[in-house]
Amino acid sequence: PPHGDDPLALVHAARRWLDVPYRLGGVTERGVDCSGLVQRAAFEVLGVLLPRHSSDQLLVAPRAGAGTGVGDLCFMW
Repeated sequence: PPHGDDPLALVHAARRWLDVPYRLGGVTERGVDCSGLVQRAAFEVLGVLLPRHSSDQLLVAPRAGAGTGVGDLCFMW
């Protein structure tokens, strides 16, 4: 169930993936990449279905504004 009222919930959800190997394009416990991890954690914690690729995640994510907080995505290029 979503529990987006806890700002550390995304961090805790991501920590469960620490021993999962990196796999390009992966979205399962057998292997996951960065955007796959973001997609899975966002759905698990917030109930939000994000696009699969980080470039698409950037397009749909709200802008953080002047400050960022726990769980905010930061895109750099």
